[in-house]
Amino acid sequence: MQDAKRRAKIFAVLSVVLAILAGFLFLQKVNQVDASMGQTVTVYVAEQSITSREPLKKEYFAAKEIPVKYVQELGSVVTKIDNIEKMVTITPLQKGEVLTENNLKPVSGLTSSNNRMVTLAENDRVMFDGGIEANDRVDIIVSTDEGGNKTTQIFMSDVRVVGVSEDKKTKRVEALGLEVPLKKARELIHAQNFAVAIRVLKAPQEEDVGSQNQGNSSTQGGAMNSNDGSTGQDNKQP
Repeated sequence: MQDAKRRAKIFAVLSVVLAILAGFLFLQKVNQVDASMGQTVTVYVAEQSITSREPLKKEYFAAKEIPVKYVQELGSVVTKIDNIEKMVTITPLQKGEVLTENNLKPVSGLTSSNNRMVTLAENDRVMFDGGIEANDRVDIIVSTDEGGNKTTQIFMSDVRVVGVSEDKKTKRVEALGLEVPLKKARELIHAQNFAVAIRVLKAPQEEDVGSQNQGNSSTQGGAMNSNDGSTGQDNKQP
């Protein structure tokens, strides 16, 4: 009887020891797995199918933690979506697909799919007047000389500036990206190539329109034809 009790106690102690040992080995194994997985990083996966060129929204994506080692396999993943609403995808995204940097492109600055951006670089025939910045409005004045018939006219007015290129040292504007309708884009490129001179004038912005409308109304309209080289508006001397 005493031998049976002694064996029972021995088995109980062995069971406890084995259980502790198994728990220790399991915890050690978990730690090894965690160490092999490394740190995690937040990525964003699509919660719905997204077509290409579709403007993105934050609610289209869900945050997900994955090990850093897998991020390297996925490429340059997006880890922040603070400015996602200014981007579009180049290719369609399927639900559950991870968002990557190489699949993103900034939203076009054009306000209409019928418009185009024409880059106008300053040179000896093209001049910019005023401190022009992106999203400003400008007027374009074009001077031509066709067979001795010299003409200066308003080519376009209230044209939106999509982008500005500046000299890094002097901060001088070197080129403008102008948003124009497709038909006008062709005409502007023609003028850029063959006109005698092009002047880009900074137009009054919305906050200035009220105070400057009267002064501007007298300078708008018409072209001036001259054979003696003088220019102006409506056949008046400047």
